[in-house]
This record gives sequence, structure tokens and C-alpha cells, in this order.
Amino acid sequence: MHQTFTSPETRGKIQSDQRKQLAARAVEDVEAAGSRAPAGPSSYHVANDDYMRQQGQAQATIRRDQDQTLDKMGNTLDRLSEMAHTIDSELKEQDKILTDVEEGIDSAQGKMDAAIKQVEKLLKTKDKCQLATIVGLTLTFVIVAIIAFYVVTS
Repeated sequence: MHQTFTSPETRGKIQSDQRKQLAARAVEDVEAAGSRAPAGPSSYHVANDDYMRQQGQAQATIRRDQDQTLDKMGNTLDRLSEMAHTIDSELKEQDKILTDVEEGIDSAQGKMDAAIKQVEKLLKTKDKCQLATIVGLTLTFVIVAIIAFYVVTS
């Protein structure tokens, strides 16, 4: 309902009706005055001045509302700008962290590749004595681990 009364069409109709009323009053004043000279401003001029003053006040109110809206929009844009700067700095920090992690992974991958090559080299050896030593040490380790487990639990 409020939109119907505040729509531009409704305001235009109201203003048009006001102008017609002012014009009708002016015609009545001229007919009533006849040939005598008016002593002061006619009621048409007074009504017109009132109408213009009302319109000026309405426009001032509209401008004030628009200024408040623009101020709110400016404040919102300032907050958005601050948020964008914060997000930008956070992204830069995370990019640096990811770069450091990537370098660490590359370094570990290099070390892992070297260790795998050494194990492959060891497994390809034909020296039976060396292989027997590895198997013997592995078995010794398992036996020592089992004994240590029983000693700790008892």
C-alpha cells in the first residue's frame, strides 16, 4: 500500500491535481476581483509559493536520504576493502607456507630416491656373504625385540 502512495505515478497525479486547484483558484480570484486592482499578492501566488516551498522541502529530504544512503554504501565499501586486504595478506602467507612445504617434499623425495637406489643396489649384489649377514642381523634384531618385550611386560 505504501508503494502505491509513494510511486512516481501517484506523486505526479497529486502534483497535477494541486496545479489544477491552484489554477482554478486563480481564475476565481480574477473573476472575483473584477476590474479592481489587487492590493497584495493574489491567493494564486501565495498558493504557488506554498507549493514551491513544499516541493523544495521534499527535494531536500530526498537529497538528505540519498546522502545517508551513499554514506552507508561508502562505509560498506571501506569494510569490503579492509576484508580484501586481509584476505590478500592471508593468501600470500599461505602461498609462502605451501612453497616451503613443496620444497620440503622435493628434498625428502630426493633423499627417498637415493635410499631406494641404495637398497636396489644392495639387493642386486651377488655376494652371498653380505646377504647372509643382512638376514642374520635381521633375525637377531627380531629375537632381541621379542626378549625385550617379555622383559618389559613381566
